[in-house]
Amino acid sequence: MTRDVVFSDSNGVTGSNSMPSVAAWPWQFANWRGDTLLNLAQGGLSSVSLARPVYAHAPAAGDRTIVGIGTNDMRMRTASAGALSVFKAALTAEVYWLAGTMLRGRDPGWTYTGTWGTTWMADAFGPALTVGKWTNQIGATASAQFEGDVLMLGTLVHSVGGTFQVTVDGVVKGTFNTLAAAPVNLTLEPGWAPAVVRYTGFGPGTTHTVVITALTATGALAVDWLWTGAPRADAPLYLLTVPRMGPGSGVAGSDAGIAQYNGLIAALVSQALGDGLDVTLVDSGARIDPVADIVADGFHYSPQGHLDVSGALMGATSE
Repeated sequence: MTRDVVFSDSNGVTGSNSMPSVAAWPWQFANWRGDTLLNLAQGGLSSVSLARPVYAHAPAAGDRTIVGIGTNDMRMRTASAGALSVFKAALTAEVYWLAGTMLRGRDPGWTYTGTWGTTWMADAFGPALTVGKWTNQIGATASAQFEGDVLMLGTLVHSVGGTFQVTVDGVVKGTFNTLAAAPVNLTLEPGWAPAVVRYTGFGPGTTHTVVITALTATGALAVDWLWTGAPRADAPLYLLTVPRMGPGSGVAGSDAGIAQYNGLIAALVSQALGDGLDVTLVDSGARIDPVADIVADGFHYSPQGHLDVSGALMGATSE
């Protein structure tokens, strides 16, 4: 039997404070499909605070993972260039973690020089989680191997930027600054956000060595994971678009802003598919009428809204 694993904000839990959780779209969808359900949706999650529950989870073969996030990003950061940059980086890291096969920073296979500590991910949603390693020692290095054309490295950004250099097969590819492009310490957020470093053009079917070198002693360079170049086996990921907000939201320019968020989601799905990952775009947001399908607060689904999202998923998973 397929297990549906859901990551979402409060719209994955209830449509309003008075709606029973069994009426929310994850339960409806799993019931319609005859699946089991692991619902990891939590009220208040943004793309930033989604990282901890995502990084704490490893999809199993046969799981269907569903991610619906972005409403709280628009609420808290609107659609500034920095906000969109944070959202794109965080969601990219989370999608590749869920759909790809990872070498975590604490796994065998890495070689470290210099002084490195353990990366602790702590926030309001659960106990601290250990994923990778970090350093602020100039000249400290981390190296590992990956397969194929694409280098994808998972790291963290925060309010104190530092810089590290990326070298592949002895050739310097560039540098990365760990300063977040927008605040990442808003409601329920931990003060850091997942991010990725991506380079391409290394040739398919080949093995490469990446070396990350700390160039500054400010901030902290985190090595959380390296994509091995392989997808997770039999573990498809479905990525929902962000719904429009209702009249009661009070968020100015929300339609235009949400369109920008959804453009980033569509581009991310296209990139992941090009990299060989099993990721599907579900344009559930297009089914939402901001008057009929959103309750008075402007953010949460009405009963009809939950039915519409369930219907969009049914269509996507039946193709």
